[in-house]
Amino acid sequence: MSTIIKLNHLSCLKVCGDQAKALLQGQLTCHLDEITSVQSRLGAHCNPQGRVLSFFRIFYHDNSYFLHMPRDILPLALATLNKYAIFYKLKPVMTDELLFIGLNGQPPSHLLSHLPVSTDDIIYQNDFSIVKIPGLHHRYLIFGAADAIEKLYETLKIHFSVLTTDAWKLVDIQHKIPSITPDTIGKFLPHELFLHELNAVSFNKGCYTGQEIIARMQYRGKLKNQLQICTLTSPEKVLPGQDVYDASGKVAGTIVDACESIMPTHTLLISTPYITSLFLDAHQQLPLAF
Repeated sequence: MSTIIKLNHLSCLKVCGDQAKALLQGQLTCHLDEITSVQSRLGAHCNPQGRVLSFFRIFYHDNSYFLHMPRDILPLALATLNKYAIFYKLKPVMTDELLFIGLNGQPPSHLLSHLPVSTDDIIYQNDFSIVKIPGLHHRYLIFGAADAIEKLYETLKIHFSVLTTDAWKLVDIQHKIPSITPDTIGKFLPHELFLHELNAVSFNKGCYTGQEIIARMQYRGKLKNQLQICTLTSPEKVLPGQDVYDASGKVAGTIVDACESIMPTHTLLISTPYITSLFLDAHQQLPLAF
């Protein structure tokens, strides 16, 4: 089924100026040489211990870099980046100057005649840009100025079913694409979120904050936790950052992301070394199904 959503729960940090690329190259896990007007990347900003502080899609538009991420982590992401931006005489800002919609499915050719073919590719068409994002089928992120995107949305929603935020997040979880929330900032290494599998980590770009720890995990470390998808039946709200437990009642992992699929069923993305006999509670009343 073809679906569409206004991605109002996401927004951007904007970084522009002569030293913008140098700043971001020294901070982000992705390689800035690969970010162009026709190529985007997923990427992360980590602390010196290699823990992920923010995870986003970065693209270059109108002579500026935009880091597209959940709205509720933007203030901390901005404050963290500003610690380094001052040395480059830059002032990153939070901005809603671009609006975003997500498409899951093949749009009618008379509405969108040209579409990017490969993941992370960007094409420009009719006052907006289209990015191919990860998914088993056709999946796209479309962004542009408010007027153009609002007009496009009103046209497309005639042909698409309108998604909720949880429904869009479910598709991300099904493809093991995590998000960072205020409760999971600084909890995970990029490898624990499989960001290296999403082309979000470059291992040939040189130094950046957290790079030594991340490179050690890539070349010398043994990854203990895996990213797993599971479901849970519970009337209670499930939140990222919550612990999960093994059969003995010991902490055995952490919820990376969660959404309510069909009440009272939740779909979870968890970081854990186990794939069986896990529970949301230490008393083993709420089992997780893999």
